[in-house]
Amino acid sequence: MNFRKFILKKTSDSTNLAFLVSRRRFFINLSATIASALLMTFSIPPLGLSFLAFFAMVPLLLVIFCNNLKPVAAAGYSFVYGSIWGFMAFFWLREIDPVIPWLMGPAQALFIMAWGGSVSFLTRYILTCPEKSTGHLSSLLLSANRQFRQFVLAVVIAATWCLMEWSRSWVLPWNYFSTAMWNTLPLIQVCRFTGTYGISFLLMLFNVCLTFYIMDPKFDPVSKKVRRPWLLIIAVVMVVMVFLEGIFFIVHQNKRKMQTTTFRAGLVQGDISQRRKADNNEALEALDIYLGLSKQLLSASPLPDIVIWPETAVPYPYRAYYDASGKFRRGVQLLARKYNTPFMFGTIDFEDLPREVKREPNTYNSAFLVKPAGDIAARYHKVQRVPWGEYIPGRSLLPQWIIKIIDMHRDLTPGTSLDPISILPGVRAGVSICFESVFPFVSRGEARRGANLLVVLSNDAWYPTSSEPAQHLANAIFRSIETGLPQLRCGNNSTSCLISPTGYISDCLFKEADEKTGLILPAPNKRGRAAGVIPVQVEKDPRPTFFVRNGNLFILFCWIVVLAAFSFSISGWRSCRTKYLKMFTATERK
Repeated sequence: MNFRKFILKKTSDSTNLAFLVSRRRFFINLSATIASALLMTFSIPPLGLSFLAFFAMVPLLLVIFCNNLKPVAAAGYSFVYGSIWGFMAFFWLREIDPVIPWLMGPAQALFIMAWGGSVSFLTRYILTCPEKSTGHLSSLLLSANRQFRQFVLAVVIAATWCLMEWSRSWVLPWNYFSTAMWNTLPLIQVCRFTGTYGISFLLMLFNVCLTFYIMDPKFDPVSKKVRRPWLLIIAVVMVVMVFLEGIFFIVHQNKRKMQTTTFRAGLVQGDISQRRKADNNEALEALDIYLGLSKQLLSASPLPDIVIWPETAVPYPYRAYYDASGKFRRGVQLLARKYNTPFMFGTIDFEDLPREVKREPNTYNSAFLVKPAGDIAARYHKVQRVPWGEYIPGRSLLPQWIIKIIDMHRDLTPGTSLDPISILPGVRAGVSICFESVFPFVSRGEARRGANLLVVLSNDAWYPTSSEPAQHLANAIFRSIETGLPQLRCGNNSTSCLISPTGYISDCLFKEADEKTGLILPAPNKRGRAAGVIPVQVEKDPRPTFFVRNGNLFILFCWIVVLAAFSFSISGWRSCRTKYLKMFTATERK
């Protein structure tokens, strides 16, 4: 059958042009959905156009609200949005395998699809259906001003978005809505109370209020007056208040008197290519580079109090019996003894088993602290492993052909302790290894156990040309604000820097002149080989932030709001359903 002729005949012979209108509307809605995904992507690194986050979701929200979409249709458009955003935001994963971004898009979209369907359902019974239903709960909103109902809906939608991000945090808490604001320091200080979800809530609330302002008529024909955009005014005031509170806090923090300990951290960034399957010669080459850079540090003035290497700086285990492992131990111990300086570095480690135990030992991604005497003073085992990189979730449930495609031939064992490591007198370091630095529970757990410094050992050499290091840094900055602790980062090819408790990157191995001001500023995302000494000041006994003491209390607030909204909406749905059933029953009787 010639479908083209069939469609043309149907549309040309019929006086009903609804088909063309429907098709045109679909493409407009689809274009708006794509625009939202692009705006959201452009708001985060590498472009980092933060201001776009204040209206990035408006096109998608207009699609849902203006068309009064049913939950299934709203979920469909949200899935399209999530797929495009997920593909672009995680495009850096192409450097692992070109197929992964195509899988990440739909995987991330499932969460956003659930959010979109919820928005449609809640809108129909919070904003629209109270005027059509007869239930007691509906009458409460019916008596309220429409703009008040819109504000209630905006709060509910923002809370629902936060719960969506929270649910996704169990898999990959990367590139939340809040990430767009990573360098807007006054605004993100609220994270010390709410975590990153507070910023996501504020941004989504602003987007919803702006959407309602665009939709609503600007002139009241009855009073013949211009309607005041109270909803948008409230949203702007909230953003300004949070911003001003952040400024006051930063000023107070800089003036606050506190007992501190200062030390000099020697950071070594070897810029070694990714060598997970390195042979002996490649491991020795990496070792020579890191030892050589460390000697330069230790031979210069001022002498560092500690030398820090990144995650898996040398791609052979420190405690293994390989030739490169032996030279690794001897090289580090020789420098530690000669210069009376401790070393911290990342390495693969193995479980110590008694000889009578006949099984393979557990394998860990670890951080070692080697004291000047040459002995291993402390070890930290990575708690939050990288899925499909350091282990395969549900390995026993997957068919072998899938495992062969995605298997990296190792299942590392997670660590069980978040206890800080005393790296120097008065300095208690909460250690995170690479991927862990985007998980709030890791740094919060370390802060609760007495850490007064966050140390991150990272290796972004998996992504030598993409935006992953920039996004990694943007996501990790929030850990300092949440905990109120400085963060010392040592990367293999970038992001070796010091972050203050307010999220400001205060020092870095690389520095560049600002084009506008001419000031010499830290350049943490500049790649290359370098070594340098960074002075670090830590508070001896820092006061725990609200987030450290109480955790995700803001998420509990979101749960209460969303559950109340769904209870109300379900009550409205049942009321509408009962009303219509009575109408049809009465009609049938007549």
